[in-house]
Amino acid sequence: MSHSNSQNWVHIVWTTKRKEAILSKDFLENRLIPHLLQVSFREGFKIDRINGYKDHLHCLIVIPSTLSLSKIVKMLKGSSSHYFNDENITWNVGYYAASVSPFMVSKVRKYIEEQWEKHDSLKIDDELKLFRNLQKVR
Repeated sequence: MSHSNSQNWVHIVWTTKRKEAILSKDFLENRLIPHLLQVSFREGFKIDRINGYKDHLHCLIVIPSTLSLSKIVKMLKGSSSHYFNDENITWNVGYYAASVSPFMVSKVRKYIEEQWEKHDSLKIDDELKLFRNLQKVR
């Protein structure tokens, strides 16, 4: 094969510092998400879907073979904390990430798109616990 071709889909979730509910829907849609999309374009990776709730963000990204997951997360979190420093947007240190089969991409997209509806009844800690349980090898 003369050319490399990779499809590395990853679902990433990260939370605000102390899981504080500081992200409004308006701020997410009109300021934070556009900023993160600009970062991804500039740095050479694709954010396929992005959405969040008051205390966290979900991204479905396609990682090129030239970048690592940790570098991408560092770029997204670091640039947004720096850019929105005056508004005290800070993130917890860690993050959740899981690879996504190309056959499951549409389901993950739908899941990310429905964050505001879902989190009226589901706390982020419960959601992350659910993700961890899904990953256990049976």
